[in-house]
Amino acid sequence: MDVKFYRFCSIIMIRIFLASIFIMAGIGKLFNSHALFQRLDSYSPIFLQNIYGVVNLLPYIELFVGLIIMFGLCLKFGALASILLSLMFLAAHLMDYFREEYFNCGCFGDIIELNPALSITLDLAILISAIILYSLLFDISTN
Repeated sequence: MDVKFYRFCSIIMIRIFLASIFIMAGIGKLFNSHALFQRLDSYSPIFLQNIYGVVNLLPYIELFVGLIIMFGLCLKFGALASILLSLMFLAAHLMDYFREEYFNCGCFGDIIELNPALSITLDLAILISAIILYSLLFDISTN
């Protein structure tokens, strides 16, 4: 087998993983924005004035990122956006974990309930996958 074939298969698998996570999270937040509102309300000093904008915009951003990764449109942008989103989510979950104020993150709405360790592990898996995808895409474009 050829290295290009393995690279292609890796890109496809990572795209499916990332797209499914972001699409599920976006749909879950669209149907249960109250859980997301409660979660962001605990960060009141950060999101004090923009909490409604974030609650209304974040599900659509996640859906957009998931769809462009799934359909292969602007893959570098999608990979970079997923890196930034996962860093933001990871920072929020780590802050909650170390403050010992963790409750349901509202990541997937009512679809999946995550405990703190699983939420942080999922954020790390998303971050690592997005970094690998970005590096594989960058490597292809330079060759």
